[in-house]
Amino acid sequence: MSQASILVVEDEPRISKVVSEILRRAGYAVTEARGVAEARKVLALAEVPFKLIVCDVVLPDESGAALAEDANRLCFSSKVLLISGLPFDMLEDRSFLTADILLSGRVFYRQKPFSQGELMSEVDRILNTKVRLADAAY
Repeated sequence: MSQASILVVEDEPRISKVVSEILRRAGYAVTEARGVAEARKVLALAEVPFKLIVCDVVLPDESGAALAEDANRLCFSSKVLLISGLPFDMLEDRSFLTADILLSGRVFYRQKPFSQGELMSEVDRILNTKVRLADAAY
């Protein structure tokens, strides 16, 4: 069982509940936030840094990409998995995020829907990805 902590940022309660439950069953300590503003508060108050932030890209208050950029600056040990029902190129076209954000080696993207196995494979892969310090800032 892993003790890594994960922050799930998702405005859709059903999706948040399913993703969080999958992660909890895998042994992760999970905290949920409904938007970027709430997530920033959670990050600021966290006693232990989150190893991973799973964040929807399209949120009512702000883009998940903005939170990913903040996490890269403020929570150096955190990696971010951005998720969306929209394909990546459509998110780029609508200016929700750019391919540059993925160059840091700390931010990853996965399109919804995904299975429990696909989510866990992605989380395991991300948590085991080494970040080169020279590539960490953007």
